[in-house]
Amino acid sequence: MESTKRTLAETSDLLDGVNTLLIDIEGTMTPLSFVKDKLCPYITDNVKEYLTKNWESEECQNDITSLREQAQKDKDESIDGVVEVKAAEENQDDIVPTVVENVCWQIKTNRQTTAFQQLQGHMLREAYKTGKLTAELFEDVAAALKQLAADDRKLYTFSTSTVDVQKLLLAHTTSGDLLESFTGHFDTTTGSPTEGDTYKAIVGATESKPGEVLFLTSKPADARAAALAGLGTCLVVRDGADLTEEDKKEFNTITSFVQLTPEVSSNKKATDDAPGENGEKQAENGEKDDDKEALGDDESSNGVDEESSDTA
Repeated sequence: MESTKRTLAETSDLLDGVNTLLIDIEGTMTPLSFVKDKLCPYITDNVKEYLTKNWESEECQNDITSLREQAQKDKDESIDGVVEVKAAEENQDDIVPTVVENVCWQIKTNRQTTAFQQLQGHMLREAYKTGKLTAELFEDVAAALKQLAADDRKLYTFSTSTVDVQKLLLAHTTSGDLLESFTGHFDTTTGSPTEGDTYKAIVGATESKPGEVLFLTSKPADARAAALAGLGTCLVVRDGADLTEEDKKEFNTITSFVQLTPEVSSNKKATDDAPGENGEKQAENGEKDDDKEALGDDESSNGVDEESSDTA
């Protein structure tokens, strides 16, 4: 595959000709630690209580049926360690522990089937709406998303989480409700994130051309599949990213969404440099003797931060 990586000086031009951004969530917009340390523990800690409280509901029974059928399929396919869910004819006290064990097994093995995602989505719906959970975002994400949307670019998410879970997360973030910035959402019902045909289907659904779509993700395998489908790609390199030298040579990389939105960087710089009340800014810069000189220095620095514009 021919590399489409731009030089360092061209990074600010990643959006040239792009009218649509397809954005991964986990590890790209939200820290992986949020999934590992908040979402997964919430499910394992509360699944028994959730099942007991909602046992009589049709939705809960459908979730259990889906998990039972998936477990049987896993057994038939000799999936190692599969935990079977007791038959519907058994009583509640016998069934619930097997559902809990199956869910915990899927989380531990990162299996997370569609059946699991379905139950997880219903649990997270309750958690987000009651304030038990708030989605954590990287601090550069919210302002950049709003700016990209304001620039009339269409924003879509693509994640292994269900569309419903994606919407819940975006509506309940530490930066407020960000749903209105997005045009739509895709999950694995469209296809696997490591298969090129998935991205062809997504491009078709967005009514864009492949070259007009930029895919932002932290996962090289997913970026590689998108590139095969003709999309522009960029790896978002966050703390703890495990990239090979080949990955770094093959793909464009950024460390912050601000690198795609110099307007946000400039506005933040201007706000940071603006003199505060009682000469606070002057005191910080050691420029107490000449107000005009201090203001002049601030104006000259009101632009894109060179350091924040570097690629990783």
